[in-house]
Parts: sequence; C-alpha cells; structure tokens
Amino acid sequence: MKGLKKLLPADAVALLARAKKKYQKSRLTSLQPLGEDELTGILVNRLNLAAGDTVFIHSSVEQLRLTFSYGHVLTLIRNVIGERGTMLFPTYPGLPSYEFLTRGEIFDVRKTPSFMGLLTEYARRRRDSVRSLHPTKSVCAIGQRARELTATHQLSPYPYDRPSPYYKLIECGGKIIGLGVSTERLAFVHCAEDAKA
Repeated sequence: MKGLKKLLPADAVALLARAKKKYQKSRLTSLQPLGEDELTGILVNRLNLAAGDTVFIHSSVEQLRLTFSYGHVLTLIRNVIGERGTMLFPTYPGLPSYEFLTRGEIFDVRKTPSFMGLLTEYARRRRDSVRSLHPTKSVCAIGQRARELTATHQLSPYPYDRPSPYYKLIECGGKIIGLGVSTERLAFVHCAEDAKA
C-alpha cells in the first residue's frame, strides 16, 4: 500500500484503504470467537510455547475475536511460559525510523508510546516491563531474562545487530510468534544484515 500511495491518485488510495478495511472486518466476523481456553490451546499446541521459553510476540489483538479483555493475553502467555520464561514486544514510536530521527523527535524510554498495537503498549506500561534504550526499534521485555536481553540495545549502531534484543533472542534459541498478524513484516530478517554491517 505504501508504494501505491506514490503512484496512484489520492481518491484511488482512499478507495483501496476502504476496501481493505471492509475485507478485514468481514474476515474478522467470520472467525470463531476465542476464549481463554482456546487461545491457551493455540499457544501450546499450535505455537509450541512451553515453560521457560523466551518468546518475541508480534500482535494485533484487534484482528482476533477475543471473548475476554486483550490485557489478559499477557497473563495467558505468562501461565504457559511460567516464571522462568520471558516475553518481548516491539515498542516502536509512531514514525518510520528515518523520519523520527530527522525530525528531531525525543525518545523517552518511560513515556514514548508504542505504536505496534494495543498489546505492546499494554506490555510497555506494566511495572515489571523493561524497555530497551533504542530510539526507533525499542523492545520491552517481561520476565526472567528481561534485563539481560534489553541491557545493551543502546550500543547498537544498527537496530538489529549483536547488542540488540533481536539478535540475543536468536542466540538464546528464543521463539517468535504472531497473534492476529501475518508474516508480512518480520523484524528478525534484518538481524542477518545488521550483524554483518
């Protein structure tokens, strides 16, 4: 869609945006409602989460037909991975990286909101959440390895390189899951580029 915005007239872009929204709404209403037991079953049986896992979560809870509060998703994941497990979430600011930096925006690790979905912002605001000190590709983590995985992100000249939580997750054999999202955007592909830079 981003590339089309440059090529098509504004009316055509607006028409495509409305069509996409209509499709997503019809898709959502066709899904079976998910209760806590059903989502827990998906986490365990389809996404293979287990006690002690370190897991990076891409999410769009608006694309799930949950029968319970989206905030309870964190509790369900915590119940599966246990006290030894760790959850990580992308908490990027609302602008593309280059634009964020060239505009002179200020990244406040405590207050800059996440624009990566409701669940990520909810996770970021929790008292037990630790957020990495990277202005454009920050990550928040909750759990046993939270500090270890986020501690050196500010040393990254590239957001996905060796000091980053992304690279560390790969090194420790972590898992990456999506809840209500496709694989259209996946941050971890950049680890291969940034680690060699």
